[in-house]
Amino acid sequence: DANYLSNINFDSLFTYLAKLPNLKHLNISRTNIENLSPKIALLKNLETLTLIGTQLQRSLMNFQISQNFGI
Repeated sequence: DANYLSNINFDSLFTYLAKLPNLKHLNISRTNIENLSPKIALLKNLETLTLIGTQLQRSLMNFQISQNFGI
């Protein structure tokens, strides 16, 4: 439920998820995440982070476009 995830504290979430040593894939699509907490580094085995429909995804896409086209 997207409404449940809209109020999540991502620092706390990443700290909690760090206790799952086999976590390789994390989907936080359609949440209110706007920037990536340094605590994501606690997820040592994370291979895939899915951000579809988030402000962070849009920011990363804009950054990539500006880097590619010198905007």
